Amino acid sequence: MDNDISAFRGKHRPAYERMLADIAAGVRDGVVVYNTDRLTRRPIELEEFTLVCEAAGVRSFATVTADIDLGNDDGMFMARVLAAVAAKESGRKSERLRRKAQQNAEAGRPNGGHLRPFGYESDRVTVKESEAVLIREVVDRFLAGESLHSLAVWLESTGVPTTGEGPGTRQRCGRC
Repeated sequence: MDNDISAFRGKHRPAYERMLADIAAGVRDGVVVYNTDRLTRRPIELEEFTLVCEAAGVRSFATVTADIDLGNDDGMFMARVLAAVAAKESGRKSERLRRKAQQNAEAGRPNGGHLRPFGYESDRVTVKESEAVLIREVVDRFLAGESLHSLAVWLESTGVPTTGEGPGTRQRCGRC
């Protein structure tokens, strides 16, 4: 499992690469994925996957929706079509998200995230004055020469909670 690592952008996926190495080494003789697009969303990566499988004698992989036989033309055709459809949908989704982010920015609206920004109420628009005061103080102190590290330590030592309501840490203070 490579949760939260896109199969579309060609990012390093350690578990996927380990799976390929295991197949090549004969440690694995099959692959089970929820759906083909969970295996890959890049046609070139599918071709690399099938070459590894072919060399190792692995002919099929199973999904919730269908089993695909990589050892015949029909199976390869289906795998290629599914990978192309997944690549198209990933590209379309990325473009939709970019357009939505642009619209939000142009309208002055917040743009997501699971935690509210420090200094704002949960609507992400209304200023939360009790936190805004701290932000102003942090800015003033920073402009006067204090380091971000020392300011994070100060905020942590005063017990100011992060927007997740937990204490801040120097590694990820959630405030500055």
